[in-house]
Amino acid sequence: PLAFDILRIEKDGALVAAGRAEPGAAVILRDERGILAEGRAGARGDWVLTPSRPLAAGDHLLSLESRDASGASRVLDEKVAVSVPQPASPAPVIALAQPSVGPSRLLQGPPPVSEAAESTDLVIVTVDYDESGRLSVGGTAAPGDIVRAYLDNTAIGEGVVGADGRWAVTTPSPLAPGRYTLRADAIGPAGKVGGRVEIPFLRPDVLPSPGDGGMMFVVQPGNNLWALARRVYGEGTRYTVIYEANQAQIRDPDLIYPGQIFAVPGQAGQPPADSSP
Repeated sequence: PLAFDILRIEKDGALVAAGRAEPGAAVILRDERGILAEGRAGARGDWVLTPSRPLAAGDHLLSLESRDASGASRVLDEKVAVSVPQPASPAPVIALAQPSVGPSRLLQGPPPVSEAAESTDLVIVTVDYDESGRLSVGGTAAPGDIVRAYLDNTAIGEGVVGADGRWAVTTPSPLAPGRYTLRADAIGPAGKVGGRVEIPFLRPDVLPSPGDGGMMFVVQPGNNLWALARRVYGEGTRYTVIYEANQAQIRDPDLIYPGQIFAVPGQAGQPPADSSP
């Protein structure tokens, strides 16, 4: 199977990627500007790629392709959206894996919880819904635990935490518009709840009207602050503008949820260039 296992990007854009592919297959890492690096998977299918040039400051969309000995190619359906800050910027590097199905995964960025939290703490990292309205929830917890997800105290599914500490749950049916409380319980080997986290969740049915020289934006699956800033202002690193305008409902700039409604200020008193949702 073709997959990213490790992606590490420094603030100067230097990148190291590693993962799995068919043994002996050629592996190609690209962004929208072209090929970043090429290599070959070893006898056990593992590969490591280090581009000779760093990623430029700005936003990138990374894709992965493999080619076997017969020349047949396979493209990984999961893309990785990356934002590299300007050299003098205090903003962190952000890398978000965006699969075609299921929740997004934070690969690199601000910690989703306080720095004092342990890696085994139960955390909800991503909340997405697809075009049919099915909800996908993902996060981290202690490997081997079972995470059970609830909406308004009704169980919607459960998943086993993998060796990498990640878990994901997807509802079997679409979610009706409305406000919910999303809860996740981590159940340890003894069958006891060892951790619990709750967040508010909104699944809207209509868009609000723009006003006051800016626009309103309903967060959609796969959105994150730097991607919204790139679309509206042309620079992902301006995500702080949106964050500051919506601090009342953004407790962590790395955690925004589909269904939230954000005010997006215009530039210098002017409406954003692209005001479509």
